Amino acid sequence: MKKLDIVSAVIFFAAAIFYFVFTFITKEMIPSTLMINTMIIVSIIGLILALLSKGRLKTISIIGNLLVLLLIGILPIIIMNTR
Repeated sequence: MKKLDIVSAVIFFAAAIFYFVFTFITKEMIPSTLMINTMIIVSIIGLILALLSKGRLKTISIIGNLLVLLLIGILPIIIMNTR
């Protein structure tokens, strides 16, 4: 159970770096549908692992994965549906 918080934190940092690269380096303000779906699944897996873990990184992983889920999943879907 101790390693779940590390895995969840690694998932969060990987998702954050992935989001940073595709948003700021490739200059795509609205990510593609494949990226949105992949990042939603990855963030949900990281969130579930964070909720199951018992460690110092639990709160960081929960907040980080929720933030990535918000930025990658919820906001682009709202933006795409308002057009």
